[in-house]
Amino acid sequence: MRLLSCLALLAIAAPSALRPQVAAPARKCTAPEWTSPRLLDLGAGSPFEISDARIESGARGELYVVGRGPVIEAPPVPYLEVPFVAVKLDREGKAQRLSRPPFEGEFFSPRVTVADDGLHVFWAEPDSTAAAPAPRQRYAYDLPAIRGIWTSTYRDGAWSTPRFVMARFQSAWRFSQGWARHDWSPDVALAFAGLSRSRWTVSFLNLEGTPSGISDVDVGSIPLYMALVSPGPSQLVLGYISNDRTIPNDRNSVFAIRSTDGGRSWSAPVRIALSGQQPASDVAIVQSPDAMLHAVWERNTSGETFGAQSIGHSVSRDLGKSWSPPEYWDTGETFMNLKVVAGMGGRIHVVYQALLPDGIRPALVYTSRSATSQWQKPVRIFGDTVSARAPELAITASGDVVLLLSKLLGMDGGLPKFASAVSYLHAGTACK
Repeated sequence: MRLLSCLALLAIAAPSALRPQVAAPARKCTAPEWTSPRLLDLGAGSPFEISDARIESGARGELYVVGRGPVIEAPPVPYLEVPFVAVKLDREGKAQRLSRPPFEGEFFSPRVTVADDGLHVFWAEPDSTAAAPAPRQRYAYDLPAIRGIWTSTYRDGAWSTPRFVMARFQSAWRFSQGWARHDWSPDVALAFAGLSRSRWTVSFLNLEGTPSGISDVDVGSIPLYMALVSPGPSQLVLGYISNDRTIPNDRNSVFAIRSTDGGRSWSAPVRIALSGQQPASDVAIVQSPDAMLHAVWERNTSGETFGAQSIGHSVSRDLGKSWSPPEYWDTGETFMNLKVVAGMGGRIHVVYQALLPDGIRPALVYTSRSATSQWQKPVRIFGDTVSARAPELAITASGDVVLLLSKLLGMDGGLPKFASAVSYLHAGTACK
């Protein structure tokens, strides 16, 4: 009986044991994909482009866009139609136009940072507005000397009374390209550069616009393209582009300085990358969730104004004390407006604006990498269906990557017409 039982069990098991083994279907890998750009509803008739725009995320998934109104291309020079624009986007991307702070002067180069107590906006006031009211038609491309800096906070549906927080600027100060924000420390919210007594210095403001207790930093030569990040409590790292005066004929190398006391004192500059005759620009320093700092910048490898460029990358694993040897990826094209954010899994996301031969239909390009991987194959965002310029990136509290862009709508009177829009990144699936 035992033998018969065993034979019966073998007969039952045999079909499954002899069934042909079929390999599981391979998981299809898909590239990251951006949603179709959604024009911002600015409540002013036809959509328009927010110039000098910045986008920041709040703790509840909302987004804020701050900038100035559209540039009107009218003789003798272009001017700004709207002096200040602020927009709030909910988690579905629906836009709400905010009022403007009660300020009658010039909102030059507005910058924004979001904190628990509201939306903090800083802007510079040119010297000309101190003597007379701002003209009705504000010139779009002027780079005036700066009289000082104002700030206002938006909370509970209203702006606070603007405060003049930096009155020490004189006409000798020039506004540099260096306002930047960091994410977590209340000690410093913004960094900016200017010329004071023949020295280029970097100054700092906290969220309340108070410079007291924050020392100026003499970085030697002109600091450009500054990027400020706070990797921990009282920790600050400032990246910037400047000439290395110890190297003959050096052009725009990449440096960083760090503070461990909230900006009251600073380390000596650490050179991240030596440029030589291949100048760097547009440096960004971001912190990924794995606590690594990533420095990313443009490098002109051709020596020509509109020549081929590469993307430089370096990593710090010790809060900015030291940096890995720079790695370069040759994009094979000319580009500008390099924007970087750090996402989940230690991955950094990069978008830049490629300069196409016709000069009219710009294209945005996306790529990403981690600290240990190579750059992903770059993709034209929206393919050939949408032309866009002026990218800005933000990442929400839930890890969504959001792109603010200026979408080309068409030609108007022989000139290209753009309007501000947003797009969200849908992550692809890795090949197995």
